[in-house]
Amino acid sequence: MLYEKLLLANNSLTGAFPPSLANATSFERIYLDYNHLNGPLPSDIVAQLPALEILFISYNNFSSEENLTYFLSAISNLTQLMDLGEGGLHLKRRLPSTFCLLDSLSIILLQDNKLDGTIPSNISNLQNLTFLELSDNLLEGPIPVELFLIRNLERVWLSRNNLDGEIPSIPANITTRLGVLDISQNHLDGRIPSSISNLQAMRFLQLSENFLRGTIPSSLAVQELKQLNLSFNQFSGSLPHGGIFDALTFDSLKGNKFCETEGYLNCSSRTSSIAHRKEFILLLSITASVLFTLIIFCTVATKPFRGTALGLSRYPFELISDHPRITYRELWEATGGFDQTRLIGSGGFGHVYKGTLRDGSFIAIKVLHQHDHNSSRIFNRECRVLKRVRHRNLMSIITTCSNPEFKAIVLTFMSRGSLEDYLHPRGDSETFLSLTEIVNICSDIAEGMTYLHSHALVQVIHCDLKPSNILLDDDMTAIVSDFDIARLAYAPADRSATVDSISTSTDTFLHGSVGYVAPEYGYGRQASAKGDVYSYGVIVLEMVTRKRPTDEMFERGVSLISWVKY
Repeated sequence: MLYEKLLLANNSLTGAFPPSLANATSFERIYLDYNHLNGPLPSDIVAQLPALEILFISYNNFSSEENLTYFLSAISNLTQLMDLGEGGLHLKRRLPSTFCLLDSLSIILLQDNKLDGTIPSNISNLQNLTFLELSDNLLEGPIPVELFLIRNLERVWLSRNNLDGEIPSIPANITTRLGVLDISQNHLDGRIPSSISNLQAMRFLQLSENFLRGTIPSSLAVQELKQLNLSFNQFSGSLPHGGIFDALTFDSLKGNKFCETEGYLNCSSRTSSIAHRKEFILLLSITASVLFTLIIFCTVATKPFRGTALGLSRYPFELISDHPRITYRELWEATGGFDQTRLIGSGGFGHVYKGTLRDGSFIAIKVLHQHDHNSSRIFNRECRVLKRVRHRNLMSIITTCSNPEFKAIVLTFMSRGSLEDYLHPRGDSETFLSLTEIVNICSDIAEGMTYLHSHALVQVIHCDLKPSNILLDDDMTAIVSDFDIARLAYAPADRSATVDSISTSTDTFLHGSVGYVAPEYGYGRQASAKGDVYSYGVIVLEMVTRKRPTDEMFERGVSLISWVKY
């Protein structure tokens, strides 16, 4: 009997790579990622699997120092290989150019290793490549222009490396399908080439935390970008108008020298008269005096809170350095004293309020119940998850505000509410989703969950996927939110740790909500990605039927989950 697949990912397998697999020469697909396998890399075994098309062994504990060269050589001889996942294996070596000879490769996942050297210029040989994940390595040198000549390439992640030089000029009339490009947290300098508009399929462009300078090309406003992050560079001048620039937030622009942007001086002030400058200096002096007085007042006013400052606490997840500070008083003012009219959502662990900051921008403030003895763990859990994930279809955190008496997470406000509001509107209001919107929302949710399960540095199990936790932004893009009871598969520093020890979970926490929870959880099964997939299927069915899973028409199905322990 011939076996073609080995599907054992996301388990707790230990020991060495099974040597008997070398006899299974007919194997085409091996999924052993996210386990605790150790010992040497399986060079001898891989070399004897000529039919292998998919090899996923990411995030195990293989020792790679002794036989790394032989292993990479064995990989380079797999002429049928299409998908390669070797993330998190600490492969300390130059990125092998021999990989670029495997023209059948479609997916390369080599993130979170120690690969150094440059990106090979012959990478353009991989014309079937769709996904390239090389983030969190030690790569250096320029980004080769050949990368943009791959016609089927859709997504590229090169963040958190040592890449330098300028962003290459993009050739005209290219046919690449590149839609996602993340080159943040490198050492890139120079200007953004105006030819970047030649990447007509681009939807997500992440350029933050580099040394890029100059003005922003107006050609970016013409592209149909959904997300653009320019923060913490050396850009200057005025921003273009139209397109993505009409929707950019301050967080996407901060750390630059832009004009005509909230928080920066207006360009026209540079040509103002001496009299105007004197007035400005006088106004600045008065403002500084008032601010000094307010600081003293606020210091005294916060004494009743056990002497704890009502700003960001220094909790273990280090959100301070990358996120703006916000005080309890600012949140109080933004919500009118957490007035009930500002309440936009409630759950078992807290309330969500709509807030308006002094600059007129809107935020969502999730305030945890302090009477719940689990509030600290819930707060830490959600912060831990939100700190480690970043995706266009996942909720992004702005900052936190924490002290012994108060814990809140400040999130991006979603103007169109939740998917629940559209499927089951309250009162007499009628809301309908077009077929196109349904397909797009389903696709967005799937993208977000795929990232959590397979592409995030730490695998995340959401555990409570339902319409009320799917939010919609201005252009009806679906955003997965609410990670109260999410599970982390393991922490990067300790891949031998269990789910519970990492997420500080307890068996008393919910596995999900009635109607959306996987039936096997009722038999004590541990949370897994399959449970999220089950919940996703229920949501798709609900979008099509506009009926809740607890509706009478699904009465027989409800009995399957009635045993779940809550």
